[in-house]
Amino acid sequence: MTNDASSVNGSIVFKLKPYYSYSDEKHFFAWLESIEGVIDVKGTARGLHVSFDAPLLSRAGAYDLIALFSRYGCPLAPIRPFISPVDSEYFESPDSYWFEELYGNDPAT
Repeated sequence: MTNDASSVNGSIVFKLKPYYSYSDEKHFFAWLESIEGVIDVKGTARGLHVSFDAPLLSRAGAYDLIALFSRYGCPLAPIRPFISPVDSEYFESPDSYWFEELYGNDPAT
């Protein structure tokens, strides 16, 4: 994984919660690094820095990132700017498990 596109295409930084075992941590990073659009993952003093290969995530990439972050208790709000307007109707469904944390009570329009 390289980091040359992150300044142009975007990245998020967030604090991780503790892992429950070495395997738990290993599976988190394996899943994160396998997500479509993720090109670099680094631990920094500010938190975990995740870089993307494009300014917007594909629907599959955003969906998987939301699923991973939800499972591990990571904040969803930093993903919001990387959801394509083409996919916004899908992600803004108030019936979705991620809606409250991703959008609060106010979906982007």
